[in-house]
Amino acid sequence: MAKFVSESRKEIGIFRAIGATKGDIRGMIMQQALSYIGLSVIIGGLVGAVSVLGLGNIMVSASQRFITSTLGSALILGNSLKASDFSNIDFRMLLFYTCGLVLITVFVSLIPANQASKVSPVEAIRNN
Repeated sequence: MAKFVSESRKEIGIFRAIGATKGDIRGMIMQQALSYIGLSVIIGGLVGAVSVLGLGNIMVSASQRFITSTLGSALILGNSLKASDFSNIDFRMLLFYTCGLVLITVFVSLIPANQASKVSPVEAIRNN
């Protein structure tokens, strides 16, 4: 977000020149940060769920081979494994980490949002 603010100084200055308040600029930066994090959570969640569910069968066969090669075929533990043993998704932890990520994003984005709101319209347009 800091890079976005530094690269968009001229545009932010123009917004300020046509009447955008400091709160409008802060809101714009925060809205962009939240849209980035929202998109990241959706894409990451989908990729993660597909990966976990898709790797369940691979993990079963790898675990069965490992148990058989390590402990021998006399132990029937390897045969009792199922793909669901490796593909459980803990939705409470997923929600916990997502909320934490959103909170961190909000707090970290406040710094560039405040910097962007202090951009002088005249200085921003003149310097770029």
